[in-house]
Amino acid sequence: MVRPVRAKVLFIHTIPLLLPLQGATPFLHLHPGCRSQGRLPWAMYSLPLWGAPCGVMQTHLNINLSSLIMKLLLPLILLLLTACQPKYYIITERDADGRILSMMEMSDYDRTMTRQLEKATLTYDSHPEFRLATLKKAAQHYAPHDAKTFAVYTHSHTVAPLLNSTGTNALAMWCTHEATYLAIVDKQDYTSKYYHTPNGFHLRDSQTGKTYPIIRLLGYPLGQTYWIEGVPGEWHCRVLVFPPLPEHCTTIDIINGGPAPIPVVGTNGWSLRQNMYQIKVATLQAQQHIATYKETVVVE
Repeated sequence: MVRPVRAKVLFIHTIPLLLPLQGATPFLHLHPGCRSQGRLPWAMYSLPLWGAPCGVMQTHLNINLSSLIMKLLLPLILLLLTACQPKYYIITERDADGRILSMMEMSDYDRTMTRQLEKATLTYDSHPEFRLATLKKAAQHYAPHDAKTFAVYTHSHTVAPLLNSTGTNALAMWCTHEATYLAIVDKQDYTSKYYHTPNGFHLRDSQTGKTYPIIRLLGYPLGQTYWIEGVPGEWHCRVLVFPPLPEHCTTIDIINGGPAPIPVVGTNGWSLRQNMYQIKVATLQAQQHIATYKETVVVE
């Protein structure tokens, strides 16, 4: 049996105390010198440190526990508590199937706002009223690349001009217990302008990822390109209808959905509306006034 040797070991060398080799059981016992020297019982302990399997070599360390707690254990505990704190992330992008593509770590402010949103609930609206456009000419042998085959609509739901039509500024929403209505305000740049709303257009709960696919487009065909005739410079809105949102769905993503339509012959292709993320439903509800019907007056 090899006699244990007492040694003074630097702080860094005490780390193996926590990692004894397999088969060696660490223990802590009162150092005999504590009694003879009149030290407090908790002030000095002898802790065996194995550098090899039990029975081969033992090295005892004299450890002042009060100093150890202040210099090692307390900072270590604080470090572990910090490292073990959960991190929270904001989902910034999903693909068409709802899979997460990118996330951003949340700040304390973001977490506070998220908790408030989680506690918030939807305010439901009464059923909105919209003017349906008049069908001037029905689609004839519809072909997505041939503008001559598109249906033509006139007398659309016109609204007051928008000073800022970028992003969500041109959107308004109504949430009822029966359906969700999303109004998109656009400018009539020409006498005739064509539009297309894909069948894959949908809303998505930003928190849960649940999707709410489009049901119909009020007054216009869904999944087909069509013409709207009007006065150049006037503004009008198109209304998309979705299933009702549950009361806990307070933040949504608006997903265009599906590939771009087939380019129309003689044009430069499509300028599609970009997907939008993390939109507060209450913000869109507060903008319902932008979709109020306003008749266009032509001054000769």
